[in-house]
Amino acid sequence: MRLKQLIAEFEAKNAELDALFAKGSEATDEDRTRIKALDGELDGLKTQIEEAKAEEDLKARQEARKSFLNDPVLKGVKMPEAPAEETDETKALAEADEVSSTYKCRVPAVVRKVKVTAFKGTNAVDKAYGFGRFVLAATMGDTKSVRWCEENGLGDALKAQSEGSNTQGGVLVPPQFDSDIIDLREKYGDFRKYSKISIMTSDTKMVPRRTAGLTAYAVGEVEAATESTKTWDQVNLVAKDFAVLSYFSKNLSDDAIIDIGNDLAEEMAYAHAVKEDQCGFLGDGTSTYNGIRGITSKFQWLVESVGGTWTTDTHKLYAAGIVTASDETWGGITLADLNRVKGRLPKYARQVDCAWYCSEQFKDQVIERLLLAAGGITDAMIAQGIEYKLLGFPIRTVQILPTETAVSQIPLIFGSLRLGTLFGDRRQTVIDVSTHFRFSNRQVAMQATERYDINVHSIGNAHASDPTQRVPGPIVALATLNA
Repeated sequence: MRLKQLIAEFEAKNAELDALFAKGSEATDEDRTRIKALDGELDGLKTQIEEAKAEEDLKARQEARKSFLNDPVLKGVKMPEAPAEETDETKALAEADEVSSTYKCRVPAVVRKVKVTAFKGTNAVDKAYGFGRFVLAATMGDTKSVRWCEENGLGDALKAQSEGSNTQGGVLVPPQFDSDIIDLREKYGDFRKYSKISIMTSDTKMVPRRTAGLTAYAVGEVEAATESTKTWDQVNLVAKDFAVLSYFSKNLSDDAIIDIGNDLAEEMAYAHAVKEDQCGFLGDGTSTYNGIRGITSKFQWLVESVGGTWTTDTHKLYAAGIVTASDETWGGITLADLNRVKGRLPKYARQVDCAWYCSEQFKDQVIERLLLAAGGITDAMIAQGIEYKLLGFPIRTVQILPTETAVSQIPLIFGSLRLGTLFGDRRQTVIDVSTHFRFSNRQVAMQATERYDINVHSIGNAHASDPTQRVPGPIVALATLNA
């Protein structure tokens, strides 16, 4: 029954993938992301089908053995059994709860006692163990891990490493593991989750952006129509390197292997997600952010680009997307301030995944305070908390944004990141290893790198003298006063 279900699921996903490929140049970014996910899922299903088929064959052989023992000639003959030599490894295998649903070999019982947080599902422990084995095989050439990978459907991935990226000093994480790491990044990070993803097939990519549309004019009875032109410009993406460095002991046991798989996946995902949020929301264009300028810094840059000074309150208003609060502290922010921020956002931006972005502290100290003060709050709402919505739109807490009050800061952003930002994803995770960097400490250094770029391209314009020339974009923000 399990084999039939797996085959049916395999055929359905194959059909879905064929349909996505058939779109050709009309495929969207979401389609390409789904294609990548399906590729990994199909590889995983293929392995599971092979395992299920092997299990069916094993059952059939067992039934044949039973028939053989029922032969009249052998009936009643008892053959002596030689005692099997018991080792620590065979004992661990014998104690294992069940055969892995992911791999052909059993995963040692001691491993199943390790808590896994980076991988999900009923086979989370198996996946963490397999990821650890793959890392050791691909990066360190560990003989036992290489053999384990070859026996458990990861041999092709290892071969690809030896012929491809490994010759450049790093190993590419296989799709069956990379999908989990991507899920973790999206769990931890907010900018990648809500920005528009653009898959980069080279280190640079130019994405067209519509800047003006066609115009309808009134035409007299014998007059010629007035011509209008749809205009475009380009949003530029240039892939940049980001790295996470971790250390592991050279003395590796089976339970240490799963720690490597779990810890490396979680630390890679968390560290990269934090950096992505820092770049997307706060990046100031310096080397700390690989030259990326984020949303809050881009507003400040807009003011300064037309001759203004960010710490001068009247100059903040040069940027069309900035609304100044009633006070320099969070305690002086009013509900009317938040209404003005909402009123500044164009209508088109409210229809595409529009939301508020702030820290948990701002939500608790400002938004909940204002909603409670507005009245109509019941005892149950006070006890259980208020729904995470403000003026009809969801509140998404981002701990990269300010967590305490300060002058001339942007603690609250409102709008659609999908319309105003672009996340260029160049390459999935690559792992590099060094056994020399901390040789005296008997530690192995592992570095996980990614390549991506972020472009905050549409937050409105700025004008120093003429308010009628100021046009807000799909992202607006609240700024506290300087004094």
